[in-house]
Amino acid sequence: MPVKIRRLGRSRRGLVSRIGLVAVVVFVAACGNSTATGTPGASGASSPASGSPSSARPWMDATKSVADRVTALLSQMTQAEKIGQMTQAEKNAIDPTKSGSFALGSILSGGGGSPSQNTPQAWYDMVN
Repeated sequence: MPVKIRRLGRSRRGLVSRIGLVAVVVFVAACGNSTATGTPGASGASSPASGSPSSARPWMDATKSVADRVTALLSQMTQAEKIGQMTQAEKNAIDPTKSGSFALGSILSGGGGSPSQNTPQAWYDMVN
């Protein structure tokens, strides 16, 4: 018995495209929130009088939903920190003494970024 495959009509595809576009716009707008209150984990974010470490850092509170924790963390980050966390720089393209000031999400050892001796010790020495 042949199986019939239904294709989305043009109107449904258009609707799906518009919903996707709206989702992207909302996400970008949320990332541009300029009401950040400080860097997460900064020295000023110590535990309050309640003694609960998650009170000062609600994104660490495992009793909250993931969505609430993500919202709490993103609300504490500046736009520059959000961009930095989405950036991966190649290790030869950045000065190691200044890399911390960019809040980079990661540093890539690739594209010629390997040590001259390809041994575990050489990799360890290169990144430390």
